[in-house]
Amino acid sequence: MKKFFLFLILFSSILNAEFFYKRCKPPIGNWPSGLANALDMQGDYLFLGEGGLLSILKISTGHTLVSRLKMPDVITDIMAKDNFLYIACDDTCFVVINIIDPENPILMGITYLNYLIRQIVVDNSLAYLATDNSIVIIDCSNPYYPYILSDFYKVKNYADLVVWNNYLFAARYNSGIIDIFDISNPLNPIFKEEYQYNNFGASNIFVKNDKLYICLRIPWHTYYLGIFSLSEPLQIEYISSIQIDNNSYDLYVNDMYAFISMYNNGMQIIKISDPLNPQHICTWWSQYFWVFPKKTVGTNNRAYIATYAHGLHKTTFYANSCFDSAVYATVLVQRKMDKLNF
Repeated sequence: MKKFFLFLILFSSILNAEFFYKRCKPPIGNWPSGLANALDMQGDYLFLGEGGLLSILKISTGHTLVSRLKMPDVITDIMAKDNFLYIACDDTCFVVINIIDPENPILMGITYLNYLIRQIVVDNSLAYLATDNSIVIIDCSNPYYPYILSDFYKVKNYADLVVWNNYLFAARYNSGIIDIFDISNPLNPIFKEEYQYNNFGASNIFVKNDKLYICLRIPWHTYYLGIFSLSEPLQIEYISSIQIDNNSYDLYVNDMYAFISMYNNGMQIIKISDPLNPQHICTWWSQYFWVFPKKTVGTNNRAYIATYAHGLHKTTFYANSCFDSAVYATVLVQRKMDKLNF
C-alpha cells in the first residue's frame, strides 16, 4: 500500500510538472540581475530596479536597455527628479545618481542606514524616507554628500508617505492611520495630528493637484480608492470614492488617471480627471502565473508595472481595455535576450 501511494505522489508530480511546462514556456535566458522591485519614469527613460542592478531603458527606441549600474544592495524604491535619481537599497543605504545623461549614469553620493527603506519622496533638495523604524529626512543639496537632517516617528513602522506644502503624511504599516507632521523646519519636524477616514485602513497614499488619494480597506475584504481635498490651514475633506478589486501594493496618480497595483491581483486604472466622479477604465491581468505587481507608473495611454519575478510589463489602455506586453522580463517571457557579462 505504501508503494502504491508513493507511486501516486510521483505520478502526480510528473503530471503537474508537465502542466506547468506547457503553460509557462521555458525561458531563452535570464538577465543576470534579480527581481523587479522598483520603477520610475522621467521623459523618455524608464528606471528599473532589478535586484541590486539599476537598469535604464529608452522608451522611444522600443524600451532598449541603454545603461546599467550596480548598487550596494537590493533596490527597494526609485525616484527620478530633474537631473538626479534617488535610490533606496533595502536596509543598507540611500544613493544619489546623476542622470543628466541617462545613458551614462554617475553614482554621486551614499548615505548608509540600518533601516529597511520602503518609500522615497523628494521635495526640493530634501529626500523623505519611509522605513521600518522611522521617517528619515536627508539633505541632498550637495549630491556628493547627502546627510541625515532628522530621524523621527510617531510610531516606528511606516509603509508610505507624501509631502504637501509644509506637511508630511505618513501611512503607518498595517495600521490604517496616517500621521501628519509639520516639516516647515526639517531639522525639527513636529507631529501635528492623526488622520483616519471612518476607521478604514489605509495602505497607500498619493498627493496630486491638492488632492489626497488613499487606498482604503474595510473589514470583509472590501477596498476603495478615496479622493480627498487638501486646503490651508490643514483641512482634509472627503470628495468621492470608488471600489477597487483588492488591497493595494502601490499607487501612482497623474492628472488623468490613478494606477493601483494589487499584490497578485493585477493592476486597476481609474480615471480621476473629474474627482467627483471617478471611473473604472480597466483591470490589467498578466497571462503568466503568480504575477505580483509592485511598483507602477503611468501616462495618459500606457502604464508600466514592475512585477517582481516577471520583470517589467507595459499596459496600453483605451476606453475599457488593457493590452499587456512584456517589455523586459527576468524569468518567464520567451524572447531573445542579449547576454551581458558582469
